[in-house]
Amino acid sequence: DTNETGARKKLFSSKEQQNKRGQSRGYPCNPPNQSIILNAGANERCEVKQVKRLENEVYREHIKYDVSLADDIGFRNNEQVTTAVFSRDQFVGLGMQLRESDGYVLVHALISHDGTRIASEEKYDATLNEFKANALHGMGPAFKAGIKPGDIILGVNGISFLRWRPPNTKPLNSTSYSSQDILAGASNVVSNSADPIYLHLYRINPYLTSHISPSK
Repeated sequence: DTNETGARKKLFSSKEQQNKRGQSRGYPCNPPNQSIILNAGANERCEVKQVKRLENEVYREHIKYDVSLADDIGFRNNEQVTTAVFSRDQFVGLGMQLRESDGYVLVHALISHDGTRIASEEKYDATLNEFKANALHGMGPAFKAGIKPGDIILGVNGISFLRWRPPNTKPLNSTSYSSQDILAGASNVVSNSADPIYLHLYRINPYLTSHISPSK
């Protein structure tokens, strides 16, 4: 969808702020600024490489450790993975709520500036059609970045969210974690991540919905 793609190309802030973020994180170049255009200048090309590097790291870890996602769902190539790059706003933060389902972390709902929750594909499509003529004014950052309810969050900023594992725990340890542990761990990583956020996503397709319950 060209509107969703276009929504991911919004600039964050001044170049001075971007440079400060990049230096504090040790990036080899400016961090992504939501102007991810492959045929742009050297800084933008470097930003694209940074996003793809983190995305590929998360993808490879899922392929290595997540048998269900790799085999049952047919998660075969990283063309099925996308990364939304966006920043908090003063009204709703990132503008999304998370949930856990069958060991995965999903986007439960998107939040607009007036507090409206968008928690189904039907409501998402209706809202997009209603607001796109007004450049999505009044919608939260997650909505503007093209994120949808039900998207599986594979990781954030290169940190993988493996199935049934809170972030930053050893993939093959024998500890059993609850749904609350998984959701709390993912929420903490998202909350403690500075802007911009790189949200690595796998979008639910019809086959995937037989494994993961849809949002209510």
